[in-house]
Amino acid sequence: ATCAAGRAASRPGNFHGVKRYAHYVAAISDKIPSMPTQVVRSIVASEWYHPGLTARAVWCTDHCSERFPLARLLDKNFAAIRQEVSTFWAHPDAAKELKGVGKHTTEFDRLISGNGTWVDVRLWRGRAFNRRLCERHFRVVCGIVEASPEVWSNPWSHVLLSILLPDSWVPFHQGHTNAQLTYHLPISLPSADSGASAELAVVDRGGTLPDEGTGRAAVYAHPEERVVRWRAGQTLVFDDSFTHAVRFRTGDPPGAASEAAAAPASTPVPRCVLLMRAWHPEMP
Repeated sequence: ATCAAGRAASRPGNFHGVKRYAHYVAAISDKIPSMPTQVVRSIVASEWYHPGLTARAVWCTDHCSERFPLARLLDKNFAAIRQEVSTFWAHPDAAKELKGVGKHTTEFDRLISGNGTWVDVRLWRGRAFNRRLCERHFRVVCGIVEASPEVWSNPWSHVLLSILLPDSWVPFHQGHTNAQLTYHLPISLPSADSGASAELAVVDRGGTLPDEGTGRAAVYAHPEERVVRWRAGQTLVFDDSFTHAVRFRTGDPPGAASEAAAAPASTPVPRCVLLMRAWHPEMP
């Protein structure tokens, strides 16, 4: 009913009736304190699982615009979006808005932030725009959100710039629901001749990976992983409910040349993607 009501609306807006995952975990834990936290999390997560949806870790790495209207909008407006991002980095507002992961998203994201630097800039969350950033810096991006009900009617959706600096890694983790897909439009990537590589590692089988150790190797790589890479200006679509990790490896010292939008030359150029989450295409 929530999904249908949201889609019937003509414009995006706040939707205060949908509470966050953390709210339900806390509510159950307070009511039944003897229940282990992991059990509570599993109960809540099961409410977010929708059986029967096509399950695919990576839906496409190129030509996604041929399958998904949102990807088509993103790819078509890549040049304008890149210009917005580049202009934003040069503005004093950028330093104010960059937050460590978990400030704009969830506490869970902060816990899995791994090594190095992973930060983001929030443009949309909780079915509400960051109005100041939309009006001052990201009219194109926010216009795409407004034109995409598969984004703004989704109460779990986020729209943000996700920035990963060289020699940073995000260990294997997974999202809470299979009802949405994640769209990544790469804005900044390491160049092919820099010796650096930004990559998304996914595990194609479903289910949570067992905890096989606490060392760096246990979270940095997995024998079942499949590595895919972003291509500048081409949206990548994947299902973050599958186990995945993100890494920015460097073969040379930070500061190597990079393509696409860049920070000042003295700063190592990050891997920057515009992230949007939208309903799975088979959701009613």
